[in-house]
Amino acid sequence: MRILAVDPGPTTGFCIYDSEAREGKSQGFVDVWNEELGDIDPHDRLWHVLETTDYDFMLVERFEFRKDDRSRAKIDIRAAEYVGVCKLHDQQNLRQ
Repeated sequence: MRILAVDPGPTTGFCIYDSEAREGKSQGFVDVWNEELGDIDPHDRLWHVLETTDYDFMLVERFEFRKDDRSRAKIDIRAAEYVGVCKLHDQQNLRQ
């Protein structure tokens, strides 16, 4: 089983765990990487990563808007958009 974990944000982080891979003598393999999605077509870039990564299940960190942040001049909601891209990708590519 391969599980993809996504930490959405300006520098989106990914972690894939493969329970059946064997690295040395231990079972399981973990790969961690970041993707700079940039400002030009970041949603398409994220979609491409999801399309080209082999996984069975996806975990995505949820976006949480904190009430204490309401007074800030600028709030970056890109993470919420990336969560939406991940959800849409899974809806369109139902894994069974």
